[in-house]
Amino acid sequence: MDMNKLTQKSQEAVQQAQAIALRYGHQEVDGEHLLASLLAQDGGLFPRMLTRMQVDGDALKSEVEKELARQLLDDGRLTDAQGHVVDFKNTVVIMTSNIGSPYLLEGVTDDGEIRESARDAVMAELRQQFRPEFLNRIDDVVLFKPLLLSEITKIVDLLIVDLRNRLSNRQIDLTLSEDAKGFIARKGFDPVFGARPLKRFLQHELETRIGRALISGDISDGTQIEVDVTEDGLVVKNAGGGE
Repeated sequence: MDMNKLTQKSQEAVQQAQAIALRYGHQEVDGEHLLASLLAQDGGLFPRMLTRMQVDGDALKSEVEKELARQLLDDGRLTDAQGHVVDFKNTVVIMTSNIGSPYLLEGVTDDGEIRESARDAVMAELRQQFRPEFLNRIDDVVLFKPLLLSEITKIVDLLIVDLRNRLSNRQIDLTLSEDAKGFIARKGFDPVFGARPLKRFLQHELETRIGRALISGDISDGTQIEVDVTEDGLVVKNAGGGE
């Protein structure tokens, strides 16, 4: 027996068990998570043992998954490895997934509506990934539409408010042109990661420029800052004021 391969498979099983526990909202990994991981492992020792024993691995895996979901979706509770029970009876549980996201990115009309073909493709992939016993316990499946440029620009406005508030401590006023907002929305948005990269883009491309201008003395307390865009990117201008 190749011990290196066995060790690698064991590590993969533990990592997968942690992912299963996270997927079901369980705070700690227990035997049920590890069993589900071993059953799903391709080329692992456990599936081969079940085959030799003539045990239906898929049926056993289904029962384990149903037991993991039953606590939360049927009984309205969760139990950790120490036996502590958390009541979920009056809780709305929202589960998110990236399953079918390529279909959504490509299957949206110009006005932001999801095409029926894309919706059908997403639901088909969802049924491939999750068993009917699990899906039947979910009240509704909501497909999220990719953000439009106008919506991304509104997120930029919210992020700029936070930056503007921080600058106000030094009596610095910040104004962005519509072209600058559009530039940030287009360059900072990622179709895969959504709006999360916007904040990093603002930090790297705008806050860094303002910080350098403050250090060099080009901008001082009480200054009015205007941000515009050129072929080279964002431009920070001193619009007057200051000491």
